[in-house]
Amino acid sequence: MRARSGDNFVDKIGVGIVKNYDIAFNKKSADGTVKANIVESDGTYTYGMIYEIDHEGFKSLSKLEKGYNVVKQKVYDTEKGHVYETSVFISGSIDNSLSPSQAYANQIIEAHKKENFPEEYINAVLCKIVQ
Repeated sequence: MRARSGDNFVDKIGVGIVKNYDIAFNKKSADGTVKANIVESDGTYTYGMIYEIDHEGFKSLSKLEKGYNVVKQKVYDTEKGHVYETSVFISGSIDNSLSPSQAYANQIIEAHKKENFPEEYINAVLCKIVQ
């Protein structure tokens, strides 16, 4: 995250879930593939990392995350039980007919494993990638 937000203050808070949202690979990308997104879906949840980033770092990150809207969302810390009001990136530029590149898919899965997301969640994400 530090590399993506510049050398600004970044503090990893922990693993979180966003309730009633599911991960999807449907955000249109300029390279002809799709990237990760989250979409509303009652009764589901998606895992992600919770970071604290200073204002300049957030501006840098926002410039990199082209095609996403910043939306305020409650994120539930899976370890500490805290609820955070956070900024999440959600895209409305959707294409359900494309797939992510293999390199991008591998990057997502490796990041999930590195952060110790539950195996059943990682398997569900893998199923979405190969649809």
